[in-house]
Amino acid sequence: CRVALFLQRPKVVIVTDTNVRELHLATLTASLDEAGIRHASLTLPAGESTKSWPFLIEPVAFFLNEKDD
Repeated sequence: CRVALFLQRPKVVIVTDTNVRELHLATLTASLDEAGIRHASLTLPAGESTKSWPFLIEPVAFFLNEKDD
């Protein structure tokens, strides 16, 4: 898993939408698991509506909740 070279911590947070999740999330998380990289994922609805200020709150809250101390 090449992303491991760039990590300062052994955890990543994945933000995706429902379309991309169905196509790629299982492969990505399997690769991260194999490399020993912990992960959490948040799935937003697909579509342009999630690219707006109201939807910014959900990922920010998720990031803060997943932050390691």
